[in-house]
Amino acid sequence: RGVGVNKARVREKGRRLEFRRVFFFFKQKTAYEIKECDWSSDVCSSDLQTEINLSPELNNFIGIRGSGKSSVLEILRYTLGISLGNQASDRDYKNSLIEHVLKSGGKVIVTVVDEYKKEYRIEKIYGQKEDIYDNNGRVDAPSVDTIFQKPVYFGQKDLSNTNIDFEADLVKKLIGNKLENIQSRINQKIDEIENIVSAFKKLGNLDELKKEIKVSKDKAEYQLKIYKEKGVEDKLRQQSRFDLDEAKFKESINEISNFKNKLESLINDYITFFQKTIFKSEENKKIFLEADNLFKLVVIEFNKLNDIKTNTAKYVATFKDILDKLNEKKENLKEDFAKIKREINIPNLNPDNFLKLNRQLETSRLKLIEINKAEKRRIEYTTYLNNKISELNNLWHEEFNILEKEVKRINEYDSSLSISVEYKGRNDKFHEKLQQTFKGSGIRGATYMTIQSTYKDFVEIYRDLENLDVKLNISESLLAEFKKRFNDNILDLITFRVEDQFTIKYNNKPLKEHSLGQRATALILFLLAQKETNVLIIDQPEDDLDNQTIYEDVIKAIKSLKGEMQFIFATHNANIPVLGDSEKIISCKYFEDKIDIHDGTIDNQKTQKQIVTIMEGGEEAFNRRKNIYEIWSMKK
Repeated sequence: RGVGVNKARVREKGRRLEFRRVFFFFKQKTAYEIKECDWSSDVCSSDLQTEINLSPELNNFIGIRGSGKSSVLEILRYTLGISLGNQASDRDYKNSLIEHVLKSGGKVIVTVVDEYKKEYRIEKIYGQKEDIYDNNGRVDAPSVDTIFQKPVYFGQKDLSNTNIDFEADLVKKLIGNKLENIQSRINQKIDEIENIVSAFKKLGNLDELKKEIKVSKDKAEYQLKIYKEKGVEDKLRQQSRFDLDEAKFKESINEISNFKNKLESLINDYITFFQKTIFKSEENKKIFLEADNLFKLVVIEFNKLNDIKTNTAKYVATFKDILDKLNEKKENLKEDFAKIKREINIPNLNPDNFLKLNRQLETSRLKLIEINKAEKRRIEYTTYLNNKISELNNLWHEEFNILEKEVKRINEYDSSLSISVEYKGRNDKFHEKLQQTFKGSGIRGATYMTIQSTYKDFVEIYRDLENLDVKLNISESLLAEFKKRFNDNILDLITFRVEDQFTIKYNNKPLKEHSLGQRATALILFLLAQKETNVLIIDQPEDDLDNQTIYEDVIKAIKSLKGEMQFIFATHNANIPVLGDSEKIISCKYFEDKIDIHDGTIDNQKTQKQIVTIMEGGEEAFNRRKNIYEIWSMKK
């Protein structure tokens, strides 16, 4: 069938046995294929030369339990970067298979061909990120699915999983990487929200701070009235003015320095853009030349910022020199100021306190100005935050729309089994997050239920914080504690995505209400009906299926799909490779910490013997059953 020549060599290197060139061919409608896999590890065959050809149609790995067939599939999954999913059964066991076979330093090389017939080589050392190469060298691709469409994979017991998250995992496996773009935009939006919340929190509690400063200011003003009434203000006016002038001078220098620093930060943010951007095009030379000339003018304006920064730094230094002159003048008047203080002889009135109170009053005035600026920034941040939250919510809904569209497409292929999706329908996840965040706050179960029935998620709560007292009907102290906890955890809560609820129905009845056998039958037939699936890999698809179902439904469906879909199974059930007329059978045997692999076609006598030995209990058991079946047939 045009698979090509593929070989696997096993040879001894000292104490190390190396499994060389295991080729996996995947014929897909979109022309993707896995061309070869080169796996080197200590756990492999003996001194025999082994050849493995995977058919573009039905392939079966066979072997007794513990023979290593699941290990081969798991290594393939691991190398291709196929996730186990959130609710995969026996996750630790499946990962341990990979660790056991590859061990430290074990390496897998998989060569794949994309839809444009371009060849890539994926090299992965156990425990490290893969490297991807083409004929020109290393490719800076973020992941395998950038260059190769991942197969649909189900490990042992995955299809019989009854966990509530199974439905979501199934849908995400079927739709592949179609959510990656929207999820990347969602993560970017969350980063933007995090920056705003961080800036907002840096402002601190402005209301409390403003209150404290006003109290300090009012107290200083009251005490200064006493000095004024006693005539002390007039006598110390000159020194007081010097102190105020010095404070104003320092504040101005600080503001100019802040301007210079922010200008420098702005330049650093954009310098790479202005230095590296080039307007050049072979197709639109004239238009791009016009744009390039205009951009050069913008660069000239940008470069002026460097001149402004340099000049401002010089001005700051000059300002400091002038401040030194002011301090020098003040120092020359130090004895005059001391003489005036000595001449003031009023009981309980310290002239030094008068100067301190004036400095305190001026400091309070400047702080209130800064707080007013911060309050304006807080209003701006609040507006920014509300806008970003709205954008995030819209992205979540866009993600749902993609899921809903994909679910509709998936449902077109099978009438007996259907999937529905409800936006933010995982109320249990919302409840779990509520309890986690507000544990120990005094909030009771009834209040949690009220929140869940009133709001879909924390974004809705955030938008309705002012009306919580009416909606929740709780005491003022509990409401205050709720709002405090909410604000303390605001970033975590407003970016918490209440997941969509997926429901799978089989013959209009929820799948979870069916028996394991009915579930398994429905799911595997559903998977076989997915026309966009190119490669289907399942470890023990026969789990929870009876032999009649395997033959009447599963095998007939597989045979009808040959040429449209490639199947790679690991199985104990002889019906699948034999009655399914498997084009390729790979037998696995684990012996003395090594995996022996032999492959062949269903017509090969050696392969037939392997099937009888492994799957029928040996030739004697097979013949005894055959004789019994013939006797039963004669009695009819």
